[in-house]
Amino acid sequence: MASLFDIGVSGLRAQQSALNIVGQNITNANTPGYTRQRVDIQTQIGGLSAGLGSGVTVGSVTRIADAFVDEQIRSDKARHAELASFTQNVQQLEASLFDSQFGIDSAMRDFFDAVQNSSNEPTDLAMREFVISAGEALATRFRGVTDRSWLQAQDIVGSLESSVVRVNELAQLVVQINERIAGLQDQSSTGALNLMIDQREGLLKELSGLVNINTVEQDDGQVNVFVGKGQPLVLGADVALMEVTGDGDIALRPVGTDSFQIVTSALSGGEIGGVIRYREEVLWPTQNELGRLAAGIALAVNEQHQLGIDTQGEFGGDLFRDVNDPDLIGQRVDYLAGASGSGASNNVDIGRVNVYIDDPFKGAATDYEVYFDGAAEGSFTVKRRSDGETVFRGTSFVPPHEISFDGITVEFASGTFAPGDTFLVRPYADFGTRLEMVLSDPSSLALGSPIQINEAPNNSGGTQLISTGTTDATHPIFANLGQDSEGNFSPPILIRFVTDDEFVLLDNTDPSQPVPLEPDPGLQRYLANAENQMLPATPGSSIVQTSGPALSLLGTPTLVTDFMAGTNGYPSGLLSLDYSQSDYDEDLRSIALPANTTAQEIAQQLSNLPGVVASAKTSLSITDLVNFDSGTAVELAINGELISGFATLNDLADAISTNASLSEQGITAKSDGTTLSLESRYGDDLTLHFQGDPNESITVANNKGVSTMLNGNVSGVYRSITVGGELSVILDPGISLGAQYVGIFAANPEHERADLGMSIVMSGAARAGDEFRIGFNKDGTGDNRNALAMAAISDQSLIGIPARPFAEMFGSVIQQVGVQSSQSSINRDAAGVLLDQSEAFRESVSGVNLDEEAANLIEHEQAYNASAQVIAVARDIFDILLNSVS
Repeated sequence: MASLFDIGVSGLRAQQSALNIVGQNITNANTPGYTRQRVDIQTQIGGLSAGLGSGVTVGSVTRIADAFVDEQIRSDKARHAELASFTQNVQQLEASLFDSQFGIDSAMRDFFDAVQNSSNEPTDLAMREFVISAGEALATRFRGVTDRSWLQAQDIVGSLESSVVRVNELAQLVVQINERIAGLQDQSSTGALNLMIDQREGLLKELSGLVNINTVEQDDGQVNVFVGKGQPLVLGADVALMEVTGDGDIALRPVGTDSFQIVTSALSGGEIGGVIRYREEVLWPTQNELGRLAAGIALAVNEQHQLGIDTQGEFGGDLFRDVNDPDLIGQRVDYLAGASGSGASNNVDIGRVNVYIDDPFKGAATDYEVYFDGAAEGSFTVKRRSDGETVFRGTSFVPPHEISFDGITVEFASGTFAPGDTFLVRPYADFGTRLEMVLSDPSSLALGSPIQINEAPNNSGGTQLISTGTTDATHPIFANLGQDSEGNFSPPILIRFVTDDEFVLLDNTDPSQPVPLEPDPGLQRYLANAENQMLPATPGSSIVQTSGPALSLLGTPTLVTDFMAGTNGYPSGLLSLDYSQSDYDEDLRSIALPANTTAQEIAQQLSNLPGVVASAKTSLSITDLVNFDSGTAVELAINGELISGFATLNDLADAISTNASLSEQGITAKSDGTTLSLESRYGDDLTLHFQGDPNESITVANNKGVSTMLNGNVSGVYRSITVGGELSVILDPGISLGAQYVGIFAANPEHERADLGMSIVMSGAARAGDEFRIGFNKDGTGDNRNALAMAAISDQSLIGIPARPFAEMFGSVIQQVGVQSSQSSINRDAAGVLLDQSEAFRESVSGVNLDEEAANLIEHEQAYNASAQVIAVARDIFDILLNSVS
């Protein structure tokens, strides 16, 4: 049985421990991260007898904390640190974009203004020099802004490396404290365990300021720490290792392994999460947008400049650096160490990849990941990083091999491509830093147009020239420019109106006798007072002409007694048009052609299809007129219109030309005295009926030179023949025509280039007989049309979806960064408020209240004094007992 003295001593010791803890709380009231402790005093159970107690004992020293509150603080800390880091970087980029010394928008405006001003004085050398100076300034501005972004990207890698080093240090410290906590589990009454837990909690809080973490406590008090999507950073007494790769990715070597895994996309929160999010959501997209904008300007200006002529009459070259400069195409791809955590590739002969920019105007300003997955030999996928969409799937190939998507072409040029190989394709990221002015000679500025249009002096119409321009300076029509004093087109072109609303294009090499172009685009329509494209101008369009064997056949003349039309002898068949490579939402269209279908009917059916314009004409020649002017009168009926009383071919041509019915049908004739050329400009069949004495005749030949003789017979009997027409079919880019029969089209008809490398737009009213001669502008030093075309680029909606002008696109980039800066600043402040609230709540739970501790101090002091009094009473009783015995 414990004595009264023992009971008093136990109370004295317990209250002394309580006073020590109260003193510890009071002295640490302002210590950051300190958690208030409380002594749990319990009745001492051992040694009870006859209802008498054994005093008290200190059960444990409790740490007054809420694990859920601590977890919330870590979560809020990670969120606030992420937003603070994100906001700081966004505001730095925003300041760079708005910096007046690096203003791209003003430089763009100055450049295009300089081009516009040069158009006012194209011969002024100073004006031309100013264009070059403004172009150099624009390139310098682009380089300045994008160089800053790349410096920031380097700073980001340095920031990540510093943060990762600190993460590794903190993780190691957590492991050390874990071990100490596990060793103090049986010393809970001393308070030392609580101090270790406080220290560990401080480390975890600091760690959450670097990256978002999750913790799980073990039975022995140790804490496991996880990052990303459950990747272990600390497992009890074991720690993983984190590092930054050369590509700026973050890799983690898990506990118990020797290989690193890429975990960049899995990490979030804290300074690391904020930097990664800023880099991938703001910095890289901004670099890509700036690069695409620079590429778009360079490509648009270069293409237009190449269509003009300089002071020497030569076509212009590049004004800015070529977007596909050989020195650049190989720098747009990075080899990644691994993909999706699969680890590093073992391929020691990694393939070489080139990236070409085809169309920066409609393509996405984003990066792409090319991953060889090994599911099938050589198989690979291309994934767009901006939205995660797979844009291409490929199978095995032998280099060199090209694939195209989103306005770029990726060439697997050489080397081997093994499973696990991963490439990051960045087509636009660095072009802003590479933009430069490559033209330095002001006389080489191609401000003029190579096209000169001369109106015939006897034109009676009121047409106006709206615009002219070159669409392809490499077209063969320009092959002879600069080779002689004339330097004319090959061939020069004549526009001749055959009616007020129809014209043809002729080869004007011999102005005294123009002939149809080869290939002949056929009869063209003209709409008065509207803007009319006078030439086939769409790049990539093709023209198909009839060249089948039926055209070389000429039927045997027949004897008839009326003027009924005959048949052209064309066979039946099927025409098919393949739209699979075009921009039309079509697949395949077919036209069934009955036998003897006229060329005009075929042209009408073809022109009803999308992307197809067809025209037809029928022509034949008449020679060797034998007319003795005796006996039966010589007569010739053309499509039922009888003509008589002619002695020569000239007389016959005049009679045909003055026949109102034939003129209405579009049938015309002209004669040089030896040959009469008869033509139906709409492609109707031409049926001839000849009458005369048996020794009188004419010779008829079709367009292929196949001829037959029509000689007379008896009065009232006509010898007749019918000649069919030919077609010219112009197809939009990507459309192809095939013939499943051997008729007037060949089985595999040739598709020739339709455009003439230039564009001519006219309006107003034309009159039949009006002519316009198109040739080389050999004295074009003072011409400004190409300068005007280059200046107009600034106002054209060219880039993006929906398409916008360059300045508007740059404004959109600035606006996006500004919105992200403003929104992230608001979110950062809101996250700070939430963090403050969480810490205030923890303080209310775990913090030291001095008033409360003062009351506890008095309470435990009084209890201590009372326990001392118990000991004094026990001593007095013991003295009395001793005195009574003695």
